[in-house]
Amino acid sequence: MGGNLRKNSSGHARNVDEIRKKWTTYMSETKKKVAKQRRELKKTGGGPPPADLKPLEESVIGIIGDTPIDGIPGGTDVGGETELGTATPGPSNMSESADVPVVEAALSPRLDHEQESRSSRLSTRVKQPEDTYGANILRFQEELKSPTETKYFIVQLKIRDINDNPPIFVNAPYTASVDESAPVGTTVYSGISATDLDAGSNKEIEFAIVAGDGSINDGSTRFLLPITSRGEIVVRQPLDFESVQSYTLTISATDKASNPADRRQATTTITISVNDVDDLGPKFVYTGCVEVDNVCFNPTYSTSVTSGSIGSTLVFNPVPPNSGNPNAVVNIVAEDRDTLNAPINFAIQQTLPTGYQNRFQVTTRQVSGSANQYQAIVTQTSPFDRSQVPELELFIEARETLTNRYSNRATIKMTIAAANNNNPELTVPFQGFIYENSPVGTIPKNSDGSNLLKISVTDPDLISGEIGTYSYTVSGTSLFRVNSEGYVEAAASINYETNPVVTFTVTGTEVGTQNPRSGSVQVTVNVRDLNDNSPVFEAPRYTDTIVEGDYTTSNQVLLDVKATDDDSGAFGDIAYTIQSVSNNGASKFTIRPSSQQGQASISCVGTVAEGEIYVIMVQATDQGQPMAERRSTSVPVEVTVTPLGTRPPVIDAAALAISVSEAVPIASSLWTVPARDPEGLPLTFTITAGNVNSDFIINSTTGELRTARRLNREGTPQYTLNIQVQDQSGLTAQTTLTIIVQDVNDNNPVFIPTSYTFSVSEGRTNEPVGTVTATDADTGANALVNYQISPYSSTDSANLFFITSTGAITTATALDYEVKQRHVILVLGTDGGVSSRTGTATVTINVQDVQDVIPLFTETNIERSIPERQPTGTSVAQVLAIDQDTVDSITYKFSTGDFSVFNINSNSGVITNNQLLQYETKSRYVFTVTTAEGESSNALSATATVTINIQDINNYPPVIQAVPSNLQFLENIPVGTELLSSITVTDADAPNTANSRITFSITSVTSSATVQNPNLLQWFYINPDNGKITLARSFQEDPGVNSYNIVVNVQDGGVPPLSVSSTVTMTVIRNTAPFFPAPKTTTITIPDTKQSGSEVTTYTATDNDGRPEFNQVTYSMVTDATAASLFRLEPTSGRITLISSLTADDAPRYLLTITATDNGGLSDTGTVTVNVMNRNLNDSKCSTNLNSPRFLAPVYFVNIKEGDYSLNDKQLIQVSATDNDDGYDGYILFDVQSVSNNGNAKFKLEQDRFNTNANIICSGTLNRGETYVIMVRASDQALQMDRRRSSSVPVEVRVVP
Repeated sequence: MGGNLRKNSSGHARNVDEIRKKWTTYMSETKKKVAKQRRELKKTGGGPPPADLKPLEESVIGIIGDTPIDGIPGGTDVGGETELGTATPGPSNMSESADVPVVEAALSPRLDHEQESRSSRLSTRVKQPEDTYGANILRFQEELKSPTETKYFIVQLKIRDINDNPPIFVNAPYTASVDESAPVGTTVYSGISATDLDAGSNKEIEFAIVAGDGSINDGSTRFLLPITSRGEIVVRQPLDFESVQSYTLTISATDKASNPADRRQATTTITISVNDVDDLGPKFVYTGCVEVDNVCFNPTYSTSVTSGSIGSTLVFNPVPPNSGNPNAVVNIVAEDRDTLNAPINFAIQQTLPTGYQNRFQVTTRQVSGSANQYQAIVTQTSPFDRSQVPELELFIEARETLTNRYSNRATIKMTIAAANNNNPELTVPFQGFIYENSPVGTIPKNSDGSNLLKISVTDPDLISGEIGTYSYTVSGTSLFRVNSEGYVEAAASINYETNPVVTFTVTGTEVGTQNPRSGSVQVTVNVRDLNDNSPVFEAPRYTDTIVEGDYTTSNQVLLDVKATDDDSGAFGDIAYTIQSVSNNGASKFTIRPSSQQGQASISCVGTVAEGEIYVIMVQATDQGQPMAERRSTSVPVEVTVTPLGTRPPVIDAAALAISVSEAVPIASSLWTVPARDPEGLPLTFTITAGNVNSDFIINSTTGELRTARRLNREGTPQYTLNIQVQDQSGLTAQTTLTIIVQDVNDNNPVFIPTSYTFSVSEGRTNEPVGTVTATDADTGANALVNYQISPYSSTDSANLFFITSTGAITTATALDYEVKQRHVILVLGTDGGVSSRTGTATVTINVQDVQDVIPLFTETNIERSIPERQPTGTSVAQVLAIDQDTVDSITYKFSTGDFSVFNINSNSGVITNNQLLQYETKSRYVFTVTTAEGESSNALSATATVTINIQDINNYPPVIQAVPSNLQFLENIPVGTELLSSITVTDADAPNTANSRITFSITSVTSSATVQNPNLLQWFYINPDNGKITLARSFQEDPGVNSYNIVVNVQDGGVPPLSVSSTVTMTVIRNTAPFFPAPKTTTITIPDTKQSGSEVTTYTATDNDGRPEFNQVTYSMVTDATAASLFRLEPTSGRITLISSLTADDAPRYLLTITATDNGGLSDTGTVTVNVMNRNLNDSKCSTNLNSPRFLAPVYFVNIKEGDYSLNDKQLIQVSATDNDDGYDGYILFDVQSVSNNGNAKFKLEQDRFNTNANIICSGTLNRGETYVIMVRASDQALQMDRRRSSSVPVEVRVVP
């Protein structure tokens, strides 16, 4: 081929030279081939190239792919195009052709495979144009000259592609949406596509999801691209709109260039929105509730209604109460937990006790200003009787109105409060007794000291078993108080002598009621005396004189001495004695009781001479017992002997008193002064003061007192006269006489006023009219006035009225306004004197007209129930009548039936029992009630029928029979297994009643664990009706616990209920894993000629469990495909046999991983290495993947605290494995095979490239007590898939508090 090579531009000389040399070599070789091909073509007669015409070997050219050239030898540059050959065109011999493979970048302008596949950019002066075999083949005619001839032949250039274009996504980035309820495997999006301008494998594309950043919106673990050649995204893990509303995934598109290093990649994103669906029920919303996952846990409200009331809208408080405001009020509000904002309706689902739903009305309204919140308005429509239902639980349901109609419920704890209609009633059982000087706080007792003095309080508003709280105040004394328990206590030291009897009033006031009521009782405490006082003489010393003389035969009384003792009884009785007499006068004086009570007279019984002085020591001693505790006091009495005429007169007492009737005649003798003269001289008596109006005269010689005028008690009820006595020596003595004038009936009763006017309604018998009052100036019976109606009253009026002894006038018969509108009667007031006196008053009585409509009962059939043995006076029912007259007057009364055991309040209609009612005596009373105004009427509703049912009270608690003690269960029994078929309980109360109806519950569960699981109640369920206990959670979720103690509470349905508890003990039989003997590996060497079917070895594990449910071991083998085709493991015996000739493979060694698993699911892994004799491990022909990855530990354990790790991943543990092989055979990749307890979504695995470690990450919510077993697999990456080996290790994760 002729021609020269010219450059388009300067430069690239070195590259051109290289191209020229290669081209020259190419053309030389081509000429040889062309000569050969020419000969072949002559044989075929021309035509297209034969099928076996092959292109030259690529090594002939070998041009560097990225080297540009400026021209071709013999070519001519034309407008950037290359001319190949310059010979004159001549005849074309199409049969003389040759294929010339060229790398696309070997020519200049540079060839582009992708462009040529559409339109050729490379131009040449083709001597003879030819069709191409393909778009990536260029064919042109070249001329060959020799000295003798010129020939033409076809040059065919095949342009070979290089990977110089990345994939290009179509219509990227992408968006998609999926419902949160879409199951795993659901296709989310299938429209991901990409193109690649390259050819062949360079344009083949594989799609993949790129690992994300682990954030909450990272969707790389939530979605899957299962077929790499198709752009389909499917759901990999369950979705939850409430947790994450959208995910972002990075999608890669990678071509499949044969050399991985040359592969090109493009990325884009797809945003997947999660659609909310109706998968969550409503939730109750109020401040202060205990929230779990942003939902109020066990929402509970409290409320209170008053017994007997109706029509109120309930007001609610949260439970637990608001710590800052315990009385805070909340509304019952619920909202849809989904974003769909489903409308919500409320209803009372049930009550406890049952049967009271129809007493409430629930309406629903949307909360103002809110799009998703609804409020329940609960109204009480029927009254409650607190004696029947003191407490009630309502279960209110909030239900959505969408298709699924999800619901939730809350509890309303209702208290039926007492209607505070009655005052508390205070009583004392006896008069108290207390010793004087008792310490403060001492409680008085009854007379024999056997009981303490306590105030008893009954309140008709309270039901049986309820105890009210009261505060006590004491009025009338400061000596006593009442403590909070109602006991009377001494509040100060009490002196018997001052307060022998203390009477006071105790008032008890309700505590905790809205309008507290009070009641009072009078209490009397008798103070018992102690001998704590000594006798006290009236004077610290006494003196007297006596005239000299001999008194041996005629004793002379000198004076009286007197001592008092503030004690009582024998403690206050005094005996007098003479202790001593000075001047040897002991025989001259005596002492004896005086005629005056409590005094003693000293007498002279011997001879005394003028000038002698005697000191007599007189002792006063009380008479208390024992004698050793008697008290005494002494006083000196000094007696001086005087000559005659020196001693004054003596009067018995300094003050005296007498009583005189005011009716005594004038000059009546009243009294004589008790005076004497010690010396026997005559005396003179005079009145010195107090003789009012000179009503009295006294005889100056004898001392006799007489009336001088008529006495008038009403004028002067009492006189005090000063009387003096004087002897002839001028010596005097004085005394005071009090004269009390006694009354006689000398005054008439006097009415004030003397005329009265009253009004009374017609038609009523015994109707109070009014009260008249008369007074009498006399006293005693003379002043007591009795009243009567004079028969001389106006015509026919006297018999119409009745008057009591107190002056209260009532109608004796029904008055008739139409007959007479006014009555005048004369009332007589007569005193109680023997000769009675009478006063009169005129009474005018106006009769008032009344309407005649009788009262009608609002409820004519009333039925109530009360527990038996209620205290007398307990309210059992109340009737209500309405009087439509303008004058409303209703008087309730019994009419017919069995009402003898009841009383009725005529004003209020409250019916109370007047004796204890026994269910066993009579269980039902029926009677009728009417009104005094309507009892004679036959009108409907003029009477009401009352039925009182007596309820049997709860007398006996349940009794639990023996509970089995040998309850044992395997740890792997399924949830729902019956653990105890029933618990036998008896109750002695009446059968088929609430008192004997039994309910079972579990109050607590403890285990043998050192640290107790706080959620053990979740492991067991008890049937509330029969006590059957079933397993609610697997024992395997609470590992390591060998026994549980379940406290079962049995409660009857009485009010109040009675209960008893018993403990049920259950033993859990735990499974232990089988184990291979250490070091858990064995090596067997066999010849390569070993016969198929022969045994290689037996490899077994040991299981120490005693139960056949846990100690049956089966075996399984994991190895590569080649070894699996050569060896077989018998699952029950662990026997390994050869099943195919070893000549089918040339490996020198086989690694068999054996897993022993018991029938409880626990396992262990061992390794059997089988070496084949006569095979060199280093022989490249025998090279194989001999080793499986081996974890550094047979099992991994890790504890993690409970919590939500969905937002912040938590690294748990790092697992490591090694592989003794080289290259890809030793390169390890980790993955998670499975996670127990449905934990696949909670854990993931992260591994750095070329690292033999992998980190296990927690990315979900974990609860205490949960256990997860993560099976992690390590696989090598042998290039031959059937040679790949793997091993697994369990990682046990325990969630701790």
